[in-house]
Amino acid sequence: MSRLFCFGIVVGLLLLACEDESDLQRTPEDAFIKFYGREGNQEGVDVVIGPDNAYYVLGNSNNRENRQIYVVKTDAAGNVLWERTFGGRNEEIAKDIELTPNGQLAIVADTRSAAGDKDIMVLILNADGLRVDSTVYSYSALDEEANSITPINSGYLIAGSTRLFDPDPILSPTGINNILDGIVVRLNADLSPYTGVWGKTLTGIQSPGTAQFGLGTVLTIEKVTQENAGLFVVFSHTNSRDVNSTGLSNAYIFSIDGNGSPGGDRVFGTPEDDEIVTSVARDKLTSGYTVTGISTKPSGRQEVFQFFVGVGGGAITGGNLVEITTNLSQTQADIPISAAVTGFGSGFFLVGSTKNFSADQTTLQGDIFLKLIDRQGGELWRNPPELTFGGAANDFIGNVAETPEQRILLVGTMGIGDVQGQRKIVLIKVNREGKFAP
Repeated sequence: MSRLFCFGIVVGLLLLACEDESDLQRTPEDAFIKFYGREGNQEGVDVVIGPDNAYYVLGNSNNRENRQIYVVKTDAAGNVLWERTFGGRNEEIAKDIELTPNGQLAIVADTRSAAGDKDIMVLILNADGLRVDSTVYSYSALDEEANSITPINSGYLIAGSTRLFDPDPILSPTGINNILDGIVVRLNADLSPYTGVWGKTLTGIQSPGTAQFGLGTVLTIEKVTQENAGLFVVFSHTNSRDVNSTGLSNAYIFSIDGNGSPGGDRVFGTPEDDEIVTSVARDKLTSGYTVTGISTKPSGRQEVFQFFVGVGGGAITGGNLVEITTNLSQTQADIPISAAVTGFGSGFFLVGSTKNFSADQTTLQGDIFLKLIDRQGGELWRNPPELTFGGAANDFIGNVAETPEQRILLVGTMGIGDVQGQRKIVLIKVNREGKFAP
């Protein structure tokens, strides 16, 4: 396992010490590590690449009162072109950023009021970071959480969940049944709710543009993609297929038509493991997707899993779920990790986070890893099979993207200095071998 330690201002010195002849030919646009954020702790969430090859980095900025949405635009060398913060007295938690067909930025976030109510916020920005439009979506008096936003030809789809608190003395001795249902919210281009036929709500609450799935179970929708005007694919995890009533979830992929009604579906996973979907990437060589996530074993050990999904006429096909060998073997039970993928030629770049306690068991530490895998989860890098970025602090991944010149961008969070230092948004750019080289 190759490991790069990053400690604030000494990063450049460490890179210089590792340079060979090819490294000396590297330009600032080839590779870098850059930190972003205002005063206080920051969190790196996502990154997209604009048509002008600029990078738009999404994160969360923690001030003394609450969290706010933070967006920074950089050039191909990671230099700041502008940075913006969005939010007010409520706590806003950024979740996803995507490019729209007209070159604008679509951002989705959770917003929580002082009273504890949670709704979904959507922001539309232009390339200069100026607000074009915004809205807050509320599904009656229920709590809503967003996971992603997908621009479509006529508007936007938001994938997420709603937490229901329904009186049900049969399911709960207290008379309250805490249920997590999946929702797909469809908005018009002006962010107004879609008023055409779109799914149905399952609780008797009528909310235009809202399709609800999984009543009476736990179902969380991570991503929705559009195949054509009449076909969408939903990527989720649910315990609705838990025949043994263990409460464990499996990956659950299903299609919905142009009216939001469910069609074909398929479950991926095993009865004894708890599988949570965390990332979806379009396969560049086929019409399908590669899905990754985290599997928790009965012992509490966590592993990364991957499987391929094909879509044809609304039917869901795909291969078996496979586990990927990583340095997560060091991960201790009940400590969360994450994973994400981006398509690349004949394979996929997989990134993730590991979480471990220090040798004295007093400090939680984390690292970011990067590896190249094929469609069966096999390793395409051999020596070493993966690269790890991190230091003494609790560092973790946000997402990964591929640049037009076939370089890899990793966005995440790294501590500056020791474990007591501030956390900043980090953007790492490397070549196809994961190296800081041309």
